Formats: sequence, structure tokens, C-alpha cells
Amino acid sequence: MLATTALVVNAGTGAIAYPGDYVQADSLLTSTVQRVRYTQQDSLYSYYNSTIDAVATNPIYMITSTGFQFYPITIGTVTLNYIKEAPSIVWAYTTVSGRPVYSSATSVQPVWADVDLLEIIARALKLIGLNLQDGQLQQYANQVTQQGQ
Repeated sequence: MLATTALVVNAGTGAIAYPGDYVQADSLLTSTVQRVRYTQQDSLYSYYNSTIDAVATNPIYMITSTGFQFYPITIGTVTLNYIKEAPSIVWAYTTVSGRPVYSSATSVQPVWADVDLLEIIARALKLIGLNLQDGQLQQYANQVTQQGQ
């Protein structure tokens, strides 16, 4: 899942911790929508001391074990576009007459891409003996949606 968040960078250290659900960065932008370039540790010296692409006007960041390290350290606020962890699936229920009854209000549904849903449906149909390809599955799903059968 893609997510976007604004992060306030520590002006004394230039560091910021990862968001709690962070998996991988997609892009980092300054408050003026300028791209913040990624650099590796071994290239930091070259980027930091460059007279052609000074970090004051062309900010950079590194990935550390605990978060992001920005140069210049006074970059301010950045917008992070990132891939986040999917929420844990929860099948919540209440007990009615000693039996569990599904509770949609407190359950957490799985987050699936459309392609993944089609694959799950195709595998489930294959288990009961139907072997439909993706195109056939989509046609069948459209037919059911339109005709209600």
C-alpha cells in the first residue's frame, strides 16, 4: 500500500525516524516540492562537498538503521511517499448464545490488489474443479455483476 506523510526533520541532527508502518521509500520531497536525492554512505563525501550540486540547493538523504539522515540538516519538513505495511487481518466476533457471530465493525479486512483478488478467486475455483484463465474469470465476473446471476 502506498502512503504519504509529512515529516519534520530535527534541525540539530538532520535525522528523522521511520514511520511506524514504513517498509520502503518511494520518494522524498521538500516543502517546495523539490526532489530530495538518495545517496549511499560511500558517496556522501562527494555529494556533500560538491561545488556543482551543493546540498544547500540540492538536498540529499541517506537511509540509516533507524531512519533517514538529511543534508542540509536544516531542511525542515519533507514529504515521504512510501510503501507501508498492510494492516493485520482480524476476524472479530461477538458471542451470541454461546456462538461466535462475525462483527464487521471491529474486523480488519485484508488489503488486496485487484490482480491478487483475481488470482485467489481463480485458485478457489480450481479447487472445486473450474479452471478459468484471467480473461475468462473477468468476463464471468462482469456477467455476474451485470445480470445478477
